[in-house]
Amino acid sequence: MELENIKRSWEELNKKLDKTEIINRQLIKEMIVQRSQTAQEKLFKMFMLMTAVIPILMITFPFMYEEIKIGQRTMMNVATEILFSYALFTQIMLVHYIHQMDIRQRDVTEIAYCTLMFRKWFKVRIMTGMPLAFIFIAFYMFELHTTTDILKEKSFWITLIILMPIVFYTCILKFRSTFRSLKIIEKSIADIKELKNEP
Repeated sequence: MELENIKRSWEELNKKLDKTEIINRQLIKEMIVQRSQTAQEKLFKMFMLMTAVIPILMITFPFMYEEIKIGQRTMMNVATEILFSYALFTQIMLVHYIHQMDIRQRDVTEIAYCTLMFRKWFKVRIMTGMPLAFIFIAFYMFELHTTTDILKEKSFWITLIILMPIVFYTCILKFRSTFRSLKIIEKSIADIKELKNEP
């Protein structure tokens, strides 16, 4: 009789432990999902803001060329629109893959694929976009030098000296924030896979 009571107690304890383990797994999974979703939302907001800025720049630059009376206005307009169109296209692709990283809507395998494609497109953008931007800036400065007197003005160089560090620092922050959020999402995928594989 006493042995049966002990067995019954052990069975009840095991059932409680199993229930507790299931609840703990669910809580851990929910925390991982929440962490991943926060990182994904942060990425999405940041890249959507950038996507909104590009069309504004596309509209602003032609008016700026008219204002400063740059010589090759048509050529500069075409070069600017091509550069910004390329930036907008790559930005839309990046936003698309970020949107697909929603851990509540997608399987971890799909999200892993999206993070891989995001890294690929980001690399393509840097490898091609940076040289194009430097060529454009060099061409733009040459046009300013040959067709206007703006480079002789101190205010232009003061503005440039102030803006360049701000732009550079903003780009560094964006890079760090992007890859920090991406690593959180990738870590969450690995954690969920590990949780599923546990006996």
